[in-house]
Amino acid sequence: MKTFYILFLGYLFVTQCNSALPKLLGSFAIQHPGFTAVFVNTTRSSVSYNLLLSSFNGIPFSQDGVYMVRDIGTHLSKISSIQPELLTTKVTWPNEVAQVPDSVFGKQMISIADGFLVPFKTKGAVKLMDVSSSPAKGPYVISDNGGDEWFYHKVQWVDMDKDGDLDILTCRAKKPIIGKSEGQLLWLENPADHSIQNVWKTHVLAIGPDVFFNYVELDNTDFIFTSGYFSKVLSVYYLSSGNKWTDSSLVQSRAIDSTIGEVFGVTAVDINQDGRPELLVTSNNEKGTSGTVHIYNVPSDVRNGNYARYTLSSYFTPRKQGQGKGAPGAAAAVPSSNKNKSLDILLSGDDDGRAYLLSSTSTDPNNWSYNTTVFADLGSGTVGQLAFHDVDGDGDYEIFVPAYSAGKMNVYTWHN
Repeated sequence: MKTFYILFLGYLFVTQCNSALPKLLGSFAIQHPGFTAVFVNTTRSSVSYNLLLSSFNGIPFSQDGVYMVRDIGTHLSKISSIQPELLTTKVTWPNEVAQVPDSVFGKQMISIADGFLVPFKTKGAVKLMDVSSSPAKGPYVISDNGGDEWFYHKVQWVDMDKDGDLDILTCRAKKPIIGKSEGQLLWLENPADHSIQNVWKTHVLAIGPDVFFNYVELDNTDFIFTSGYFSKVLSVYYLSSGNKWTDSSLVQSRAIDSTIGEVFGVTAVDINQDGRPELLVTSNNEKGTSGTVHIYNVPSDVRNGNYARYTLSSYFTPRKQGQGKGAPGAAAAVPSSNKNKSLDILLSGDDDGRAYLLSSTSTDPNNWSYNTTVFADLGSGTVGQLAFHDVDGDGDYEIFVPAYSAGKMNVYTWHN
């Protein structure tokens, strides 16, 4: 695999003045915000947006929760007065909370992936909630851990058996105090009656992937790109024949990169807008030598081709050392109407306490030089997963930055 190192000065750009940086609108109180997502509400006469938030605490036996701010776009003139609606406390270290496609159940639902390697919070699950009315109904546990203490970070809705219904694709991990960590790539089969009162059938596809992943269809073929935080490998999974993921013996894989440390975020997205996706990948590491943001070119031969790697930004490190500390977090590419430049990237610094904007310095789609600029410095605490959307229809993005340690949600506006 060829490696290209491109201008990775990291946050040495923090002192630069940039008029295009996101600007703080305000903040509202919420205890220990972790993950955020924007829920598109299409049941009203006009489109509106709800903000989803997860909240978790590392203290054993402490209460965690999932919250929602309905019609978040109508609250931007009085952000400090926002009081999030508590959806449930029947969760254990909730990670990603996300909207379920309306086509699955025909009503507003959310998914919750929970659990983590924190004492007394290691037994996670995949849960669903009905948020079409208030109070919300659930959560309903639909995953089966088989007696093990698996934890989950994300779900993606994919028709895995090609029966016309969307199923749940996910990864799970466990890390005992004594013994090795383990990860699995699996899917949960949506039953014929779409019931959420019972667990869904589990199909384990592979051993290894443990945290994040991204399913994508390329050239009419299914691929699943996976991150290995504990196994420290970026991989791609595919079928040797057919298009149904019902027979695990047909599942093949290929290691793309095993040299970047703890692989965290992975997303297939067309960053340089050339019509073919790249992989946007972060490695979340404890020390400042390898916390990085990478781009990988996806070759035309996904199974056997060369994945050229470009390092956009590096040397991220937690401000405080300790077990479970790492930087950076997940990255997200921002859609743009400007097709002559690679997409901007928003990045959570995780335990380095910052949020970043990565911007291309060139209009050449093959030039991966990026500037990295801090737009939010929250001190020695932790920044959760960012979310963004134009929630008030003014043409500018709102960016939601969870200040986990400070107990508040910061809201920014940004014209890109």
